[in-house]
Amino acid sequence: MDPQFVSSLQDRLQQLAFASDTETLQTVTASLGQQYYTTPACIPALLTVAKDCEQWQVRQLAAVELRKRVPKFWDEIEDAVQQQMREAILKAIIDESNDLVRHSLARVISSIAKSDIPNQKWSDLIQFLYKCCQSPTSAHREIGVYVLDSLFETIGDTLSEHLQHLFELFAVLINDPESLTVQVTTLEALGKMADYVDPDDRSAVNTFQGLVPPMVQVLQKCLAGGEEEFAQRCFEVFNGMLILEAPLLNRHFGDLIEFSISVGSNQELEDSLRVMALNFLVWTTTYKRGRLQKLKIVKPLVDRVMPITAQEDPEDEEEDSPSRVALRVLNVLSTSFPPQQVFPVVIAHVLQYMQNSDPMFRKGAMLSLAITIEGSVDYIRPQIGDIVTLICAGLSDSDTAVRRAACMALGCIAGK
Repeated sequence: MDPQFVSSLQDRLQQLAFASDTETLQTVTASLGQQYYTTPACIPALLTVAKDCEQWQVRQLAAVELRKRVPKFWDEIEDAVQQQMREAILKAIIDESNDLVRHSLARVISSIAKSDIPNQKWSDLIQFLYKCCQSPTSAHREIGVYVLDSLFETIGDTLSEHLQHLFELFAVLINDPESLTVQVTTLEALGKMADYVDPDDRSAVNTFQGLVPPMVQVLQKCLAGGEEEFAQRCFEVFNGMLILEAPLLNRHFGDLIEFSISVGSNQELEDSLRVMALNFLVWTTTYKRGRLQKLKIVKPLVDRVMPITAQEDPEDEEEDSPSRVALRVLNVLSTSFPPQQVFPVVIAHVLQYMQNSDPMFRKGAMLSLAITIEGSVDYIRPQIGDIVTLICAGLSDSDTAVRRAACMALGCIAGK
């Protein structure tokens, strides 16, 4: 490897990493593309910069650029150089102290593995990662599980051949005593592994179902600690699992619904966290209607969601809030289930809320009525006179917000 090539490449990457104007960005990017990224020599050179440069911003940039170019040039690298690079990158990711750089290096490992593993190369990679995951050092466990999580995106089929070993490993990591990062990343890896669980493999399904409670405990820990980013990542995993054919959540479905509505109702939590929980209910109603029906929890769900509709909204109409997502839950319920299961429960609350001295409850009543009309048109036809009278009461309300909500309800019923 030409030291001058490496030095020059590092200089260009430094210019790019710390560029403060568009012209410099464009000039340096063009130079890299034309002079450095046209040859396989850029692969070992980028790795050298990614592991040796003093500035973490440049190390991260080099790792990002390396990942992009591995698919094009890796197979053109000599076998001996490839092996040196495999060893070097594993050492580099262990030695690296910056999380962003470590994550970028993990993506490089995943990209190389995509080429190597199908060709029976890098046979010791998985063993190395297992060793990291079992290390007494939490940073090493974080590295091991993060790389495994990344590998599911590139060699998931290969990893799926080792489900039992991964179940055993993840069962330990999901309960990591030191690192919430290890726990959340393990939860994400389990979410990816879920795609490879055969619905007909009862053993695998049962094993996965047994891991759901500790997964929920991780989410609870994120919520309790106000870890919004971690919580969002956890909710995304659970949302994704709802659309899978394998019944991985079925055993604990009722508990998950109760957990989500409890979080969504908890005004002591940040609104963003409550919105995530309520959106899970939207996904649940959309994709697991039969399961909700079987558990007979539609009425209790409506009862718990209705009070949330009476809470304050942000001024920005495009911004999600607990009350707005609660209305979305009601809407999906009203269009997914027979109207006789939903509308009578809603209208009972509406009548009660319209008598409340707090205008927020009266506003919530009118909005809830408006949002559930769509799925109940034929059912409410015999009651149309009473409903119009109720809406007229809203139209004459002393509060502007209530009158506006009543206008929406009138528009919905007129449109049907």
